[in-house]
Amino acid sequence: MAAMNLIWETYVPSKLHVFGWRALRDRLPSREQLAARGIITEESGMVCVFCYTEIESLNHLLVGCCEARKVWQKIAGWLGIDLENVEDVVEHLLDFEGCLTGLVSKRKRLLVWLASVWAMWWMRNEIIFNDQEYHEDEVVHKAISLAWLWNLIGSKSNSVSNFYLWSHCPVQFLNC
Repeated sequence: MAAMNLIWETYVPSKLHVFGWRALRDRLPSREQLAARGIITEESGMVCVFCYTEIESLNHLLVGCCEARKVWQKIAGWLGIDLENVEDVVEHLLDFEGCLTGLVSKRKRLLVWLASVWAMWWMRNEIIFNDQEYHEDEVVHKAISLAWLWNLIGSKSNSVSNFYLWSHCPVQFLNC
């Protein structure tokens, strides 16, 4: 699968390669997955912690939920790209990668995508395990910050060390 190869070629920490691979294969412990394994037995325990209206599948949580879509709108606006409204994680990844083709170096095209899904998964876990409230802007800021850090670590240039410049012109730094 082409999407799987893209994950492994991206400059991110190893745990993100595994996380991305598991997300694409629907192998993260979403509430839907936990119910299928008999860990969650009540239907009320399967509801998405972002919107509280639908069952928390991985596709819903990361790309289909109205709250996830708001995050993706902000990330797309920050990058200056137009994303399709798809409800499948693999299709979303391929659309995201396609939008950046020609703008960003191949090994960095999915860096922001992985940072964004990681930030959404992190927020989900903060809500479930630490009784936090959902804050869309916190998810977006975390995604941008993580992408900056991972880009800085994977970059051969110091030109991206200024977070202010990164947060205002990310595409130019994703080519370094």
